[in-house]
Amino acid sequence: MLRFIIGIIFGILVIIFMSQNAETAQISFLSWTLTLSRAVMYLIIYVFGFISGGFIIGIRRSKRREKAGQE
Repeated sequence: MLRFIIGIIFGILVIIFMSQNAETAQISFLSWTLTLSRAVMYLIIYVFGFISGGFIIGIRRSKRREKAGQE
């Protein structure tokens, strides 16, 4: 039940954040230029950080399992 309440609060905070950051931002990378809202840009950055963090944690766990199996 506590996880559900925390999830609801987090969802409400995300909605408030996205509504307050609706203005557009222009992103340039090499020869590409992209215009999108800041909220979407922040969401994309968050998702990439979440995925890369999970990938790094997965690598560390697999190395620990291999090391534990060798001993």
